[in-house]
Amino acid sequence: MADNLERQGGIYHVRLAVPKDVQPAFGNRRILSKSLGTSNRAEALRLRLPYLAQWKAEFQSAREYDTLSQEDKDAAIHKTQHLARLFDELAQRGTLAALKVKPVDYRKIEGAVMLPASDLADLEALTQAGDAQGIIRFVESSRTQLLNFIMESDKTGVEAQEATDILSGTYKPRSPITKTLLLDFRAYYEKQGKTPKTTDVLIRKVEMFSDFLGKTGSALDFDSVVKYLDQLTDVKGTPLSAKTKKQHIWACNSFWKWACKYSSSWRETYKGTPNPFAEHDLPIVKGESISYKAFSREQVEALYANARTAGDRILANLIALGAYTGCRLEELGRIDRDSITFEDTTPISFAIADAKTKAGIREVPLHSQVVPLVLQLLEKSKDGFLLEGRPLDHSNKYGNRLDAVGKRFGRLKTAVGFNREFVFHSVRKTAITECHQAGGDIATMPALFGHETGLITLDIYSAGPSMEQKSKVIELLDFTFDFT
Repeated sequence: MADNLERQGGIYHVRLAVPKDVQPAFGNRRILSKSLGTSNRAEALRLRLPYLAQWKAEFQSAREYDTLSQEDKDAAIHKTQHLARLFDELAQRGTLAALKVKPVDYRKIEGAVMLPASDLADLEALTQAGDAQGIIRFVESSRTQLLNFIMESDKTGVEAQEATDILSGTYKPRSPITKTLLLDFRAYYEKQGKTPKTTDVLIRKVEMFSDFLGKTGSALDFDSVVKYLDQLTDVKGTPLSAKTKKQHIWACNSFWKWACKYSSSWRETYKGTPNPFAEHDLPIVKGESISYKAFSREQVEALYANARTAGDRILANLIALGAYTGCRLEELGRIDRDSITFEDTTPISFAIADAKTKAGIREVPLHSQVVPLVLQLLEKSKDGFLLEGRPLDHSNKYGNRLDAVGKRFGRLKTAVGFNREFVFHSVRKTAITECHQAGGDIATMPALFGHETGLITLDIYSAGPSMEQKSKVIELLDFTFDFT
């Protein structure tokens, strides 16, 4: 609880953990809690201060064996509540307005939430006399006394800074998603075997939401998630698609579930709180791109020819291999001599040992038409890899060797008239579409292209189709590429 508040049944309660060394003085209670009798968060932020100050003073007194009397404790609380009621009454009667108190001064008056009982009569006397400036001076003096009291009882200065911000009207609650929690969450996620890129994307989205909470001073609830999603835009200021917003929800929901399970402080803070990231409706806006499109066979052949004409042989080879294998860009970048299986001296297949999903780890047969190209590339290779790219020790942050040639593909397809709905992954879609439309076995295709079927029989019990079955499907592909 970054702000020591918890909402129970619509009413805010102030809560504070009792230090272990003084718990015996508090009946071995671990948490002190008190209803503030309000559903208004701003009011609760003010009303919590005397309780926190009192409790911290009691902790210190318990350590010094000098416990305050219950009468004094009750008096401090009653004084605060009396003052709050007094200002409410003055506001309702219009007394402050009649005294022509400026709005900025009225906020100062609202900020004074703790006064000695003996001073209340003086304040009421000033009000009755119509001395507006006297009221302001009185409240400013009381405000200073309050801050001094909190500073003395708060060794870290955190509560004192919050009190200063609240009384000046600049306070914004800090995000409960702390850096420490995020570091622990990252460590947990990395242990699950997720790729560095997936982990970074996940953490970044949670950080973005945490920054939003900090900047806006919003509480972590369903409404703040709605506001966060509504303000998400791309670099051009265009609202994000429903699909992208769902990725943000997924990331934050993953953090919420982890924190509720593994963080004791989080469980205590949000005990009984509904998951704020659940049940969000994100209607798809007309015109949003649902998925990347597949090229036609002729379009892939034209892209290959354009790359050859431009003198970019590496890009042309990438297109050809992508078309005849249906592999992802990163998968093609990892094909090396050691991953290829030979029959005598002929390459017949290659293994993908690292993939986005378990289903992506597979053996892929080489199409008979692409074997000559593979032999050419192996003969010319200087590092054993089929396609020229970054050296392993110079690969980008996520170990991708072909990011540069991938960007060249993007420039090529744009130059010949393809829009953002077409990317290199579209070549993979072309290969799968061509196999499907040529009558490829639907039970073999998922294993060939690295997808789960969703069927227990095939995904769990079956060892998968044979290489002969996979080869039969891959041989259905037919492109016209000039490898000379």
